[in-house]
Amino acid sequence: MTIQQNTDVQRRSDINFDTVLHTLRALVPDRHVSHLESLHIAEQQADLLRDILHITTDTFPVDLIEKIPFVSITPVHELPVSGIAFWGDHTWKIHIRAEEPLSRRRFNTLHEFKHVIDHPNLGRLYDGRPHVAAGERELVADHFAACVLMPADQLRRASLETVDRCTLAGRFHVDHTQLGHRLDDLDLTPIAPEQLSIYVTERRIT
Repeated sequence: MTIQQNTDVQRRSDINFDTVLHTLRALVPDRHVSHLESLHIAEQQADLLRDILHITTDTFPVDLIEKIPFVSITPVHELPVSGIAFWGDHTWKIHIRAEEPLSRRRFNTLHEFKHVIDHPNLGRLYDGRPHVAAGERELVADHFAACVLMPADQLRRASLETVDRCTLAGRFHVDHTQLGHRLDDLDLTPIAPEQLSIYVTERRIT
C-alpha cells in the first residue's frame, strides 16, 4: 500500500456514511430545474461523493457505496437488464447483471445509485411528462456515473500524461466506450507526447 493509499484509508475511517444520501440530495434546489441543470447537479453530486468518501485516487472504489446505510448491491445472474434499483425490506436494493465485465458493473452500480439519490426529488429534477422524464433520468444517471469514475480535472491531467486510451481506461477502471464518451463530453483529446511541449507552452502564453 502506498503512502497516499494508506492516508486515504485512514481518512475514510472518519466518514459518516449515515449522512451521505441526505448530503447528496441536499444539492437539489427547492424548485423545478431544467435538464441542463439536472446534469450540472449530477456532476456536483459526483464531486461531492468523492469528497465525502475522501477519494483522491483516479480509481473510485465502488464497493464503498454498500457501506451507506439501507443500500445493498447484489450481482444477479441472467438479470434481463444491466441494472435495477428498487426499495424493498427497508433497503435500497441495487441489482447488477453478473455476466457483464467488471468495468460495466462498476458503471451500472453508480448509474443505479443515482436513481436512489434522485428518488425524493424526481418531480424537481425531471420533466413532468413520464415518457420524457424516463429518458432524462437515464441520461443524467449515466452522466453521474461517468463523473464519479472519471472526474474532469483528473481525466484532463491523465490525458496530458498519455495518449493511449487503453492506459487511460485501465487507470480509471472503465471500458473504452465509457472513456470515449467522457472524453467527448469534456471536448478532450489525449495529446501525443511530441505535441505536449507545444501544448504546455501555448497554455503558459495564454
